[in-house]
Amino acid sequence: MTGHRRSSLVVIAALGLFGFAVTPAAGATAITDYHYIPGTALIDGDSVTTADGLNDLNGQLISEEAYIAEKAGFTPTVVSGSTWDSMTVGQLSSYQLLIVGDPDCGTTPTSATSNAHAWGQVVRSTLGLNGFAGNRVVVGTDLESALLHGGGAAQPSGPPGANLYPPEPIDPMLSGSGRLMANMMRYAGAVPDATGIYFAFPRPFNALIEFFTVNGVDTPASQTIDDAIAWLVRLHFGRAYGVGMKVAWAILGLTPIALCITGVLMWWHRVVRPSLRRHGSPAP
Repeated sequence: MTGHRRSSLVVIAALGLFGFAVTPAAGATAITDYHYIPGTALIDGDSVTTADGLNDLNGQLISEEAYIAEKAGFTPTVVSGSTWDSMTVGQLSSYQLLIVGDPDCGTTPTSATSNAHAWGQVVRSTLGLNGFAGNRVVVGTDLESALLHGGGAAQPSGPPGANLYPPEPIDPMLSGSGRLMANMMRYAGAVPDATGIYFAFPRPFNALIEFFTVNGVDTPASQTIDDAIAWLVRLHFGRAYGVGMKVAWAILGLTPIALCITGVLMWWHRVVRPSLRRHGSPAP
């Protein structure tokens, strides 16, 4: 994380669309007999930090990802990177949700990617004979740093509640980034009997900004790029320019459907009906 800022650039997509480190290894066998334990989440310990001042019910330091997973309805288990790296398909598929975080907009830990042949099969394969793969969420920023240093809705919107686990300095669920993280985790684990994954992968999206910094300090160029990305994010999610932009996005979203319907009608009137008439069949 460079300075006390990063745009809330969030990219949510199926990992399979990118083919990112999830292609099953050669000779991998189909998975048809594994079932997850409902409400369980597994976190790669190399990808999180406990330095945010959050504590669990027992007063032990806890990462924001584990804290949010609890709030999202999961019971998280944090394992070391070496343990994650050595886990088998059967072990990984016993969890409803797999979590790879990123505490500082840094490089994705090797343990998370080196074992992709295993968790990739778990998330993408058909489990429990239900015919579905698990949901995959890719986060193009570090929401943990956004919570602590981000601007606007990324910061907490109110003081910590009275029932928080002491000595938390802030309540992540009061922030836009915390609620977003919880919603993404719920979505990732939403497919019945299919393990999902929450994968924070911000490095590529920050590399351009960091290229223009000098010794870790913002420059006019890096700040301009950062502001431009922030503006594009607001534009993408309809947060810029008020209701008018939301209406415009709604119309644009409906346009492909309209094109499909009108295209079929044009094809019918220009191709099918004339063909039927030429062959003596009454055209409807």
